[in-house]
Amino acid sequence: MTSLRRFLAACVAFMGPAATAMGADPGNAPKASLIRLTLLPDAAGDPPADELVALVVLGPGTREVELEFRAVDATPRLEAGPGPDAGGMDRGPVPYLPGVGDEYRDAEGRFRIAARASRAEGDGLVEVVVRVPRSALRLEPGVESILYTATGKVGEEEEFFACSPPLSPPGSRPAPPPAPEDLGPIPALDGPPASPQAAPMAPP
Repeated sequence: MTSLRRFLAACVAFMGPAATAMGADPGNAPKASLIRLTLLPDAAGDPPADELVALVVLGPGTREVELEFRAVDATPRLEAGPGPDAGGMDRGPVPYLPGVGDEYRDAEGRFRIAARASRAEGDGLVEVVVRVPRSALRLEPGVESILYTATGKVGEEEEFFACSPPLSPPGSRPAPPPAPEDLGPIPALDGPPASPQAAPMAPP
């Protein structure tokens, strides 16, 4: 089983090749690569949701990539124990978060969203957007940090894997500032009318 620290190290390792995939030799190019994974927390919508944007490049001959998005409890925890792996994020398997609703969980109850990146009219650069509503994650007490993962497969082969930056879970983030249209009209200031000396001068 993979520990969380090694899991996070794998996230960084997989992002390196993806960033240079478009300039690779076509003869040795991977079947698919992840160019960028962007996280937009609390993106506007009904309902509000965390939005993940995956920019995928399909290699020569690849028509489609299966994408899988998951959520992980990234809360650092110090646990005593023997050996060099004692404590914190070295112990135990990766703590995938449970999902709520059939649309957002796999057969084992873990959160999962599936999507596809398909080639359109010869263009191998595809943007995939998925939304994670707050109600799709089951957050147990003690979860203080989460992150999202993206995995790309062609057939049974895993072509790329990456993580979002960690962030606070939904429900514990500071409220965003209101949009300008939500502020309402600026009330008029009460006071005496302007005197003739203070009034604007009429043009000659």
